[in-house]
Amino acid sequence: MRTGSLAGVLAASGLFGGLFGGLFEREGIPESVHCHPELWCDDVACTRVCGRGTVIVPEWIDSAHRLQHLLSSSLPLCRASLLGSHNSAITLADGYGNQDGFFSGLLKYATEWLAPEGTELKIRTNDQYFSLTDQLNMGVRMVELDTHYVLGELRIAHCGGLHLDALNKLVEALNYVAKTLGFDVRWDTETVGCNPSLSSIPAASQRLLRDALGEIKAWMDEARNVREFLIVYLDDEPDLLDWGVVPELVAAVRDAFPDDRVFKPPDRAAAASPDAGWPTMGELLDAGFRVMFVSSSDYGTEMEPYVFARGAVCNWQEPSLADIDASSCAGTARFPDGTLLRTPSCEIQYGPLNCDFAMRNENSPVLDEASLPGVLACGLNVPAPDLLTPQRAAAAVWTWAPGYPPSHPTGCDDVAYVAASDGRWRTATSGASCADLVRLPLACRVLESPLSRPSWLLVESPGVCPNGTVGGPPRYPRENLALVTKVRSGSHHGARIHVSHVSHV
Repeated sequence: MRTGSLAGVLAASGLFGGLFGGLFEREGIPESVHCHPELWCDDVACTRVCGRGTVIVPEWIDSAHRLQHLLSSSLPLCRASLLGSHNSAITLADGYGNQDGFFSGLLKYATEWLAPEGTELKIRTNDQYFSLTDQLNMGVRMVELDTHYVLGELRIAHCGGLHLDALNKLVEALNYVAKTLGFDVRWDTETVGCNPSLSSIPAASQRLLRDALGEIKAWMDEARNVREFLIVYLDDEPDLLDWGVVPELVAAVRDAFPDDRVFKPPDRAAAASPDAGWPTMGELLDAGFRVMFVSSSDYGTEMEPYVFARGAVCNWQEPSLADIDASSCAGTARFPDGTLLRTPSCEIQYGPLNCDFAMRNENSPVLDEASLPGVLACGLNVPAPDLLTPQRAAAAVWTWAPGYPPSHPTGCDDVAYVAASDGRWRTATSGASCADLVRLPLACRVLESPLSRPSWLLVESPGVCPNGTVGGPPRYPRENLALVTKVRSGSHHGARIHVSHVSHV
């Protein structure tokens, strides 16, 4: 039996067998997803999960997200629109949540005391279903790694946020005594949830940080991904500095990625004055950079050679999804221009307690298929949903309509139109329809309009864009919405855009 597993203790006591009759097995692959299934097992339970990198992502979703990243690469980093995922590595594919079915079974015996009659309580402690590789294949470009020091190693673990000063002072006192005896106690209330684990996984089975970084590096090394830039967000805690572990964190990054591929604080300082704007992702890629690391905790000079502090990146803010009104965009408009806005949503459930440990048998609102289009159009740079699937990733597409662009030539493949009906992009489906497409008005972006309030002109065919404007596709969701709004104010069913340099990414 592995350490740190409450279910393992129950199994050893004989209670597990009495309740369930043996090893607990469950299905962990959503019905709508196709992949190569594997079993992830520990001493107590087995879950049927998708093998790493085997989730089938429809080609149009992959193409659309790659196009969106290409378009974003022309914008300052603080303005880029990137799909993220919340607690990306707390995934069922790596065993997190493996024992949830077992604990949900136990919960049935206590439901009558914890919730109204007829309420179904469940345990879900995994934030994601699929591997990091699969999430990247679905279009994720900001990965969140929950990084904590557990059992003498930097691991992916879901803990932190619990600050109990009285208990921490007791641990400090014990550690002072222990050090005089040659021991070192590296545990505090921030570690609750990691050891023992509250992610339905034995503490020793929680993934090593270096393994997660290696998986990301392997994806980046694939030939089709050589022009992709990633942001790796390390959700860590101040105790790493207290325990002298920050050098190990920096070493893990350096061991996984070559120095000249990581965009680092010294590179930022050398490239521009502190008051200058951030580079675009395109400029970073042209300079050979592929990835940057951002830490939620500021460890000062110990991390500066390699890792940015979150507060030093684009005035980084994380507004609550509940505060973002997609109908008015008030929740995003209140921030200064150029602020990077990242909003995670959580769908973890601890029986009657939701992700915030409130006595609610639900998490709402969440980033899902219904809410993602609206918050993106309001200017949220990085939506970071839980439970990402290809279907949920499709909701973060604001460019191509499903099935576009067609794989066969039509005679006017360098031209598309933005539809007034749904804001999605389409091309001609045949040579005959090319004539209809070129009769649509030409979309011309007003160059002097601010990125937060983009503006467009529509020029009737066969006109050209006048001075002060430029043709081409929208570059980010709010710009696309502004064009759709302009089209809907007239009598046309769409506006023509030239996509010759981006149509087949």
